[in-house]
Amino acid sequence: MDLQQQQNRNLILQMKHVIWAAQFTLFLLSITRIYFADFTTASILVSFIAFLQLLTILLKQDKLELAENLFCLLLFCVAIGFMWAFEGARDEVVFVIPSIIAFSLMAGSLKVTLFLVFSLSTSILALGYLTDLGFRNQTISSNSLQSSLLILILMFFSLFIYWMLFTYLLGAHKKLNMHCIPNQLF
Repeated sequence: MDLQQQQNRNLILQMKHVIWAAQFTLFLLSITRIYFADFTTASILVSFIAFLQLLTILLKQDKLELAENLFCLLLFCVAIGFMWAFEGARDEVVFVIPSIIAFSLMAGSLKVTLFLVFSLSTSILALGYLTDLGFRNQTISSNSLQSSLLILILMFFSLFIYWMLFTYLLGAHKKLNMHCIPNQLF
């Protein structure tokens, strides 16, 4: 196996880890929704866990970029959907959206990343505008154990995404340093 194939294998393994982390996060969120008797949201989250499993099939077929882009689009759509369904731009799910976009910027395609940024901007502006016009009622809840658990779980998932990105960057930096001849100052 040459160096390029080994690097591709490593990237596929890292993507599998990200998918598993997302599935675990969605599972934890499902458990909290069931605990608070929100069975509809729990059912939606469980269905997304199953859909994320389909991305591993793409990884087995060496379609890494497609799997990465679909991963980002899927999680983004889930987050935006919950943002629209619940508390708008103040919903807890908004905490994870920058992590999804950062992952897309590093792992996905530029077109998908730009689409996510444009969609997020449009969605937030539309939420505000429709609320101002009175077409949408903005629900505002106080902080609660339910909200705190959601924020904590999403925060840990975001930290995992950033850890994976920084690990990848650190590995790339080390490889560059190993192959470059140090320049002498004088």
